Amino acid sequence: MTKSPATVIALCLSAGLLAGTAVAQNAQSRADQLVRYRQSMYNVLGANFGPMANVVQGKAPYDAREFAMRAERVAFIAAMLPEGFVAGSESGKPTAARPEIWRDRAEFDRLLKDMQSKVGALSDTAQGAKSVADVKTAFVAAGQACKNCHDKFKRD
Repeated sequence: MTKSPATVIALCLSAGLLAGTAVAQNAQSRADQLVRYRQSMYNVLGANFGPMANVVQGKAPYDAREFAMRAERVAFIAAMLPEGFVAGSESGKPTAARPEIWRDRAEFDRLLKDMQSKVGALSDTAQGAKSVADVKTAFVAAGQACKNCHDKFKRD
C-alpha cells in the first residue's frame, strides 16, 4: 500500500505534535513534582519547627530529647531544600514561591544558606541543652532566618 506524500507529511506532523504534547506534559509534570517535593519538605519543617516554637513560647513543656530530635530533623531537611528549587520548578502549580527566586538567585541562595546555618546551630545547641533558656537564642535566630527568606521570596 503506497501512501501519498501528503499522507506521509500529515502522519509525520501528527506524530510530531503528539510527541511534543507528551514532552510538554512530562516537563509540566516534572515541574509539578518539584513543587510538591519542596512543599513536602516545608511541611516537615513546619511540623517540627511548630512544636519547638510552642516550647520556646512557654505553651508546651521542654523535653530536651524531643527538642533536640526536632531541631536535628529541621537541619537535615533544610540541607535538602536547594533540590526543590532547580531551574524549571518555577512553572509548577500551585506554588507559593515568588518568581524573584529565579531572578535574584544569588540573594535567595544567600538567605537559604543563612537559614541552613542557623538551623544547624540550633540543632548543635539543642544536643546539649538542659533547659529552654539554653536553646531560645538559637531558636529565635533560626526563626528569623526563615522569616527573612519568606518575606522576600514567598507569596502569602
